[in-house]
Amino acid sequence: MRSGYPVVPVAAACRPVIRNKVALVVSNQNMEPDSRSLVIEAVGRVMEWTARVTQARLCRGVASLATISVIAPLLGLFITMPGIIGSFTGCGGEKSMCMAALAGNLAYAIARCPTGLLVGLMSFWMYRYLCQELDELALEMKSATLELANALCLLPLRKESRNIIPIS
Repeated sequence: MRSGYPVVPVAAACRPVIRNKVALVVSNQNMEPDSRSLVIEAVGRVMEWTARVTQARLCRGVASLATISVIAPLLGLFITMPGIIGSFTGCGGEKSMCMAALAGNLAYAIARCPTGLLVGLMSFWMYRYLCQELDELALEMKSATLELANALCLLPLRKESRNIIPIS
């Protein structure tokens, strides 16, 4: 955050263009149409490059979230296995007491599995949500690029000023 305002990704994508290229187009509105179209194309390229850099910066942690959503359920299952195996110990008593002890040990062992599944599902939902938001952001940045190019195309060409007083 600079100046107390949050950095909006689309605004971050527009910032280098506004600083470098738009000033050139606005200050040179009396240039020929061919060179003006080259400047507008350059503005479009800078906007697209900045949008790609911004999107890559925002996508950095998304792959690790996908990894967590895959590994968490497997880890829950692997942690459950030793507990299940350990619950089948010898019992030297009545059959009903041995079955109650076995059921208690199995319940304790299996309780770890839903935790892994829950973490996996939540991280997968967040992964899908973030991917959807990043796709929408990419479309928004592309739309901003096209809007800026259209706005630059619509700038009127400046005519020579007739109110110039010649200096003798």
